[in-house]
Amino acid sequence: MISTHEYAATLLEGAGYDLPIKGGAVNFDESRAPHVEATLTIPVPDETLSELLDAREARRVEVELSADYLGAGAKSRTANLGLRARRRTLETGELELVLASDEALLIDDVLGGDTVNTDALAYQSSLRAILDNVILDRIGASLQPGADDAPFYVLTDAVNLVKNPRLGAASTYWSHAGAAATATRQTVGGPAGCPTFWRSTMTGSNPPAFIISYDRTGLAVSPTTDYIVSIYVRCSVACTLSMDWLVYNSGGALIQDGPDRAPFAVPANTWVRVAHAVSTPALAASASVRLFTSGTTLGSGVTLDATGLVVSADDHVLGSDLNTYYDGGSTDTGDYAYAWTGTAHDSTSTRTALIDRSPELLHWKPGVSAWEFIQPVFQAAGMRLFCDEQRRWFLVDGSTFIAAGSQQFSDETNLIEANDVIERDNDEWYDAASVTYRWIDGDTGTVQERIDYFAEPGATRTKTWLIERPYPGPGFAEYAVKRAAGKGRTLDLTAVSLYDATPSQPVTVTLPDTPIQSGVIRSVTFDLTDDRMRLTTRGLTDTPPDAYIFGNPAKRYLDVPVGMTYNTFDWGGF
Repeated sequence: MISTHEYAATLLEGAGYDLPIKGGAVNFDESRAPHVEATLTIPVPDETLSELLDAREARRVEVELSADYLGAGAKSRTANLGLRARRRTLETGELELVLASDEALLIDDVLGGDTVNTDALAYQSSLRAILDNVILDRIGASLQPGADDAPFYVLTDAVNLVKNPRLGAASTYWSHAGAAATATRQTVGGPAGCPTFWRSTMTGSNPPAFIISYDRTGLAVSPTTDYIVSIYVRCSVACTLSMDWLVYNSGGALIQDGPDRAPFAVPANTWVRVAHAVSTPALAASASVRLFTSGTTLGSGVTLDATGLVVSADDHVLGSDLNTYYDGGSTDTGDYAYAWTGTAHDSTSTRTALIDRSPELLHWKPGVSAWEFIQPVFQAAGMRLFCDEQRRWFLVDGSTFIAAGSQQFSDETNLIEANDVIERDNDEWYDAASVTYRWIDGDTGTVQERIDYFAEPGATRTKTWLIERPYPGPGFAEYAVKRAAGKGRTLDLTAVSLYDATPSQPVTVTLPDTPIQSGVIRSVTFDLTDDRMRLTTRGLTDTPPDAYIFGNPAKRYLDVPVGMTYNTFDWGGF
């Protein structure tokens, strides 16, 4: 392949400073953070520019790679990277600049102070939300749009102290006070998990003294304890409500009134779940929860509904999870099992975590970098986080993500060198993984240890890790094994640089006396000295020459008619 290559670099400071390139390399690697790294060799500049090339400052360098391929058009690529090091060699009169993509900023971002950051607890329903709001926001970045996501709930055992939280068998402990109304127990139409609910219907125009109450006889509490109170409410018209917390001693005397929850708006005919943080004083024995209108006069025929009451001392650390309703009749999930402690709908309920995923996992502690904090989280979810050369952040499924485009290489056309290696005794290939998590429990001060293990059927080689972090639940071991699949056989390729080649891109390679190999690019390095690129691959498989991958790229599996086999379909272009 006949081609002409040009390289340029600019220090992005002020109006910009040109950096004449004498050599170097730009490397893209899907298995490493930072995802992009580069070294540039330049002549020693004048004193002004030398002082600006200070890696201790937030300096950025733009590197442009371009080539014109005779008869095949042009390709180019631009990388915006952070300056990580400047090294001067006196003998040669040259500077070496070390550059990296923005994962390096998260590695640099060590939490300071002496206060644990628990912001991630508020975004457990979405790993993308944790990344955008807790991690990337700190460096002025955000994820590119994408569908790959996963919830990441920390899990703890808990007890719902409310004996009849959703009026499951009767209206016991629920009552109405204040304004004139009729009260009924409804059996259909409640929110998810709570088909039954309390309804009060106005019988006249009422002042703001309308109250639904859950009685203290159905809610025993402990002295000097923090609780979270949460409940579903609905009104047939838009209104404003508040919530009251009343605490009694063992003799039934009121010893604490409040605090009231700040008034909250309820849209018409919409179930809303609200929560309130409360506590109890010494001598507390029972409590009552009341909903009441706040500055709203409700007319005749207006209905106010309530159900799904939870009072728990165990959810105060769980952030967004504190709004999750449960009772002893809730459906078991892969995370939790539920049970009544006595008679159904007339006893407290237990929620038992089936996975040991401590809330401490989402406690970002001082002295820990943003990357150290978040990496075990997205890896346990089977995800990969990376920043490309254009400073764009991506969260993708680590085992299925494929980059756009594809590459084809052949010893007869565009390959310069190729090494086909099958190796067992390296650190890259394994078919089983054992991950030991070890940490100090923040409540007890004791050392805790959990193991995440995964193996393919008939596995023969296990890789081990020791991670000093709270256990995130199973997931990383399986993710690691899936990512290692196919790494036992690799092709190390050298070809003229093609600047659209990138990691995670499909690749096919044709070599003499070898079946056509199809796989994925793992890394690509563009050498700025000899205009060549060096690629490594993963996941190689033997591919017949009539495989669909060699056919018309506009044709897809979905184009194959029902009843026709894939190997009889005309893929075109062979």
